[in-house]
Amino acid sequence: LVMTLGQLWLAAQVQDQTAADASVSQFRGLLDLKSRALGASVSDSAYWDDAIDAVLVRRDLAWWQENSGAYALTTFDLSQSLAVGKRVYLWALPDETREDLPRNVLPPALRAMIDATLALPSQPADQPFALTGLVELDGAIHLVAISPYRDETDNAFAAVDPTAVLIFTQSIEQKLLPQLREIMGVPGFALHDTAAALSTATSRGVARQPLTLFGTGREPVL
Repeated sequence: LVMTLGQLWLAAQVQDQTAADASVSQFRGLLDLKSRALGASVSDSAYWDDAIDAVLVRRDLAWWQENSGAYALTTFDLSQSLAVGKRVYLWALPDETREDLPRNVLPPALRAMIDATLALPSQPADQPFALTGLVELDGAIHLVAISPYRDETDNAFAAVDPTAVLIFTQSIEQKLLPQLREIMGVPGFALHDTAAALSTATSRGVARQPLTLFGTGREPVL
C-alpha cells in the first residue's frame, strides 16, 4: 500500500510538472506571437514620411493623437506610446499626453533598450524593423517594441533626428496576461521575475535573441 501510494504521488507530481511545463511552453509561444505583432505595429507606424514630418518636424499634437498617440493606445491595446530622440517629443499615456521633455526623464532601462535598438545592424532602407524586449516601467513589467523612424522614399528627413524612435509598450500584467490566461485556460498563470530566458525575435526577420529584461542584467522566468 505504501509503495502504491508513493507511486501515485510520484505520478501526480510528474503529471503536475508536465502540465506546468506545457503551460510555460504555451505562454512563451503566445508571448513570442504578441512581441512579433507589437514589433510589426510599431515598425509600420515609424516607417512613414508623414509621421516623421508631423512628429519630428512640426510637432503636430493633433496628428499624433489621431495616429501614434491616443489612436494607437486604443487600436493596439497599448499602455504607452512614445516618440523619443534627442528629447522625448511626445508621450501618450491613457490619461494624458506629455510633450517636449528631456530624454533623461525616461527610466534607465528604457534608455538602454533605445540604445540597443539604434545599435542594431543596418537594415535595407525599404525594410522596417523593431527590437522587442521587456522593461520595468513604474514597477510593472512591460512588453516593449522600438522602431527607428525611417523614410519611405528619399531620406528627405534623415537629418532631422537620426536617433528618433517610436516606442509601443504593453503591460504584461494588465494587457497581456488576462488575454493569455483566457487563451490557455489557466486562470492563475503568472509571470515571475527570476532568472531564466524566454525567446523571441526582432520583427521582420532580424536575428533571434533572448527577450531581455533591459537595464537589470536579468531575464524573466516563468
